[in-house]
Amino acid sequence: MQERRAKPRLQEEHRAEVKILSSPDKPELELRRFACKTTDISATGLRLVLPVPLSVGSRLEIQVTMEHPPRIFWHVGRVVWAKPVAPDSSTYMIGIQFTETPEETLHLWEDLLFEKLARANSGHS
Repeated sequence: MQERRAKPRLQEEHRAEVKILSSPDKPELELRRFACKTTDISATGLRLVLPVPLSVGSRLEIQVTMEHPPRIFWHVGRVVWAKPVAPDSSTYMIGIQFTETPEETLHLWEDLLFEKLARANSGHS
């Protein structure tokens, strides 16, 4: 199976919070906030574990809190895929593509990500 990703991913869990900006199938969720976590990150998006299902196309504001080094990043993105963690689960994996993140934030995010990838590939934490 060929990898479709354009950018490398780093499997890391970080605390996050999402604010749902739009949800075509569930408008009652709009403007609600949910605590969640990342499971992997890339230069162009991330994967979240959320306590609510969201449909493809939903728009989110995402705050990611990194502890090492301590940083907080704000992104805006859209759901590109979603599925339950397990068949009868009330927890969902959500794939996010960044869409409206300021360029300066994206540069800082990418720099930190590539530093972490370089350390991981060299065997250092």
